[in-house]
Amino acid sequence: MTLLASFSIDSQPILLGDLALSLWREKWQTSVESQEFHIPTIRDVNQHLPEEWGVRIVGLRQKVVLLHEHFALAWAGSVSAAARACKVLESELATGPLPLSGIVGVLDSLLVKECGEELFIIGLLVSAGPEPGTHTICRFAWDSSGANTEPQSFGPFGSAYLGGSGFGNARKVLASIAESPLRFSRATDPLQTAALAGISITTLLSGEQLHLGVGLAELYGGGFEVATVKSGRIEKIGGITHYFIEAMRLESGSIKVIFRRAISYDYHGTILVVGTVELDWEVQWSPTAPGNEQHVTCGLTIPGAPATYLIFPVHKPPTQSERSELLAAPPQPSFCSPWTSLFLNLPARGNERRSIVHYSGSASPAVCMAPGADSTFQFTISTEVLSKIEQALGNFAAEPPNAPDAASYGAPPNCDPQ
Repeated sequence: MTLLASFSIDSQPILLGDLALSLWREKWQTSVESQEFHIPTIRDVNQHLPEEWGVRIVGLRQKVVLLHEHFALAWAGSVSAAARACKVLESELATGPLPLSGIVGVLDSLLVKECGEELFIIGLLVSAGPEPGTHTICRFAWDSSGANTEPQSFGPFGSAYLGGSGFGNARKVLASIAESPLRFSRATDPLQTAALAGISITTLLSGEQLHLGVGLAELYGGGFEVATVKSGRIEKIGGITHYFIEAMRLESGSIKVIFRRAISYDYHGTILVVGTVELDWEVQWSPTAPGNEQHVTCGLTIPGAPATYLIFPVHKPPTQSERSELLAAPPQPSFCSPWTSLFLNLPARGNERRSIVHYSGSASPAVCMAPGADSTFQFTISTEVLSKIEQALGNFAAEPPNAPDAASYGAPPNCDPQ
């Protein structure tokens, strides 16, 4: 099952999709039922699915597929049908550009429904514009069942295409964000505005799953990819680290920020490299503290070893030689990314949840965890980001210094400005 969405901001398109694959009981291998399976947002995910449902999450695949620098799609439905469609379209595009009618013709010729399969696709097509150096962008949806594929309107997001089992949750997120004006202080152009919006939405979707299990009933999640158009070419956005945190104000007036997990996304060729690390520590900071420090820095030991997921396009599973190479020298995730995304949970306000997204460009990341000696990390967070968290807290009721956390995670060390 799947969550797909495509929308635009200031005519700048965004295409996003989740990573989780699920199977019904009749398609399981004998070992599936007893296996633990971890996804980046939830460990041992299938223990959270009732046995009577007869379905399990069994894998991770890229559901946003870049088939050409001018064409990408996001898919939901049959894995085999999606792989076949991607292979055929990639082969056709290799011989020259295809108009929308040509792409739809290829999809219609696949006879997916006749094979007892279902396939839903949201496409993003870039074509040469009427003037040299210009381009036009077409977003569309196609369904093997012939169902209505008209877009829905969501204020600043324009016409949005939504699909997959997570359709309803995607609609709620877009509708809730569309109710208030979009403000991105770091955005310098429509490309950055769209990227910030796309990453913000995936932050909320991932955080809701990690925090509350949202999306498990619909069998989507595990993480998300985001693609957009840059200089007339479609690109996936890498170099993202999500941090999942709680924040509260203390009686002293300072704030306490507790980090729970980090998830990073980057690309190694066509392979999506996702890194996760469990965190259990806090930062205490006051905007009135003396000094003009730009960052808060400390060394920390993490509770467990980081995990790495290598996730492939649906139509390009690794060959045996590629598997051997990856096992011998696996790509390593980085938690120092130009795109920093915070999922902020506010226990003092009924666990209200927000996202804060920061783009550093060539400057130092807003939050960075760099490996140190003896399984430690050197952790740095900018005081600008801490100030944004403090602003989000507003005048919420203060917590006493020793108030229990929203959940019991042990006793994390303090990290004060140095």
